[in-house]
Amino acid sequence: MSTLSILSIDLDYAYSPVISSYDDFVEGSRISLQEQKEIFTTKHLPAPKINPAKIQYLQSIWQQVNAMGRPQIAEGIHHHEIIQHLHGSKFRIVNVDHHHDILYPGWHEPSVLDEGNWVHWLAQQQKIEQYTWIRNTDSEDLDATVSINFPFIETEFILPTELPLFDFIFLCSSPHWTGVTSNSILQYLETGTHDHL
Repeated sequence: MSTLSILSIDLDYAYSPVISSYDDFVEGSRISLQEQKEIFTTKHLPAPKINPAKIQYLQSIWQQVNAMGRPQIAEGIHHHEIIQHLHGSKFRIVNVDHHHDILYPGWHEPSVLDEGNWVHWLAQQQKIEQYTWIRNTDSEDLDATVSINFPFIETEFILPTELPLFDFIFLCSSPHWTGVTSNSILQYLETGTHDHL
């Protein structure tokens, strides 16, 4: 079985540090975006706000990936949509994300696939050869009670020039965390237009 190199980018990465002030109140894809907005309003939480330095880092990664030759790309709303694109191989995954997406005990059920446990689902199928998480300083650590059966690397920074050649790229907007709904993530990365994010 061949091993494919995957780059996954969750736009919520670019919303640190404001995201940490409301992250514990986000229910994610199990509720509607309107219901999530009502939680923000009721609890007087700050609106999602992009960090220009973070989006610039994502753009530098994107430029490097393009310089090496653009692979197949897919965009999704929720991060677990990546699963429908990953078949039949083992994967070395680099995930740029505010969340590790392995498993969050108490937030969801591991038996129900969602944006917070898609890595766990792949691991259960023994499809992960290595998982690298590019996180934020204020990202929540992996819970000590969660056991993993794959090499796991976490870091707050990788030089874009040190990234491998990727076979596939997945981009997601995670609107419950970012407020972004129908806009193209690819457009933001290619043009740098993010004033309305």
